[in-house]
Amino acid sequence: MFIIIVAWPVLTSFLHSLFQHFAKECRDLSWKMRREIQKMREIALVYLDRSGGLQKFVNDCKKYNGITHLIDSLLMLQT
Repeated sequence: MFIIIVAWPVLTSFLHSLFQHFAKECRDLSWKMRREIQKMREIALVYLDRSGGLQKFVNDCKKYNGITHLIDSLLMLQT
């Protein structure tokens, strides 16, 4: 019983620091994944632009009265 009472603060402190470290690692991983996804989006957009697919997509959206805010966003990214 005495060992549990003495060891309890050490154990809770350890678990608290372990949780903080785990939470920080998860946040770091989340930011890394977001950066990688953004890079992939930019690469796809550049590919579509260079291959002519972006202009075709924009024209198709206009032709079929597509989502205008999406077209505006893509045109802004292109410039």
